[in-house]
Amino acid sequence: DGLLETVPGIDARQRGPWGAQTDLSIRGGTFEQVALWVDGIRWSAPHTAHHLLNLPIDPEDIQQVQVVRGGSGALGSGGVTGGIILNTGPGYANGTEVSVEAGSHGWNRIRARHDWGRDQTRHRISLSRAGTEGYQDNTDLAMTRLRYAGRKATENGTFNLQAGGMSSAFGAQDFYTASFPQQFEQVGLWQGQLTWQHEVRGWDVEAGVHHRNHRDRFELFREGEGYYVEDADGILTSDAGPVPGWYQGANQHVSTVSGARGGARHVTDWGETLLSADFRREGVVSNRLGLAEYGRGDSSIYAVGDRRTNLDLGIGQRVELGRITARTLAAWNLNSAADGPRFIPEASLSLRIDKTGRAVAFASARRSVRMPSYTDLYYT
Repeated sequence: DGLLETVPGIDARQRGPWGAQTDLSIRGGTFEQVALWVDGIRWSAPHTAHHLLNLPIDPEDIQQVQVVRGGSGALGSGGVTGGIILNTGPGYANGTEVSVEAGSHGWNRIRARHDWGRDQTRHRISLSRAGTEGYQDNTDLAMTRLRYAGRKATENGTFNLQAGGMSSAFGAQDFYTASFPQQFEQVGLWQGQLTWQHEVRGWDVEAGVHHRNHRDRFELFREGEGYYVEDADGILTSDAGPVPGWYQGANQHVSTVSGARGGARHVTDWGETLLSADFRREGVVSNRLGLAEYGRGDSSIYAVGDRRTNLDLGIGQRVELGRITARTLAAWNLNSAADGPRFIPEASLSLRIDKTGRAVAFASARRSVRMPSYTDLYYT
């Protein structure tokens, strides 16, 4: 997060220590208009993009960060103003790292990482635990991350397997409104993905499957000793008095995303051809967001919910003629919640002014689309 804050055109807002909650915006857009790709998979947070950067990845495990400015069909639906592409994966040398940190306001962090394997088979497991009492009341944090990454190279292609989870609980002082400052949030995530890459008759082919499960509990009035506790009548109250009568308790949600994607690239002396398809099944169950027909029943906390399918298709071509590069992409987004397919074309033309390509003149035109999050659709 700290690295992205230094990139021109990127606004990274951390609403808590150590990236407890971070929102990204690109070129003045909103945090709902940024696409995130991690190791070849488009990550999605259908409940709310506030949770898009809840990652089971320690900063030390990120090998490369790419920033794409401007909406692009190649980023998939949601990348209205641009996208962030993270590359992680296991390392290339065996070894173990352990670090311990301590600081003011009760800050503490312990991290361990172990890499092992041989040239064709690599493994990495990472674990970290961080916490702080906070610089003022209700800014405390407790965060745990655990992740495995493996790579297997065979004559039939390279397979990458990743699985991880995280939990985070933090005092959210003045997060969304100063009218009710003592807010609190607790999130949990587990995510896994398997990708494959191979060269087939001059085509670089890739495919992948993935699943993400995210839980969120948000308390507008933080519950617990020193904050709000139930009195004899079951009403939350504190030294400042009871909660308002309209308050119905914590917001609780579970969102899931399952998907598969495939792509192929063919490079020749004069350009490159691209084909891609990305399918996602998104859903949420909640005590606030959705419809009763998609919930788990009146007796469950998650009495309402919603679900939808999303498919992005694309075909593109890049042509190079001397110092001139032309690129076109025709993409379509099909969503079960929309009234029909959306056409998302783009075209760009660039000219390398000098031979090294350090000075470039370019022009582009793009169309982008995003589906609203479930918070957009249902929250009052």
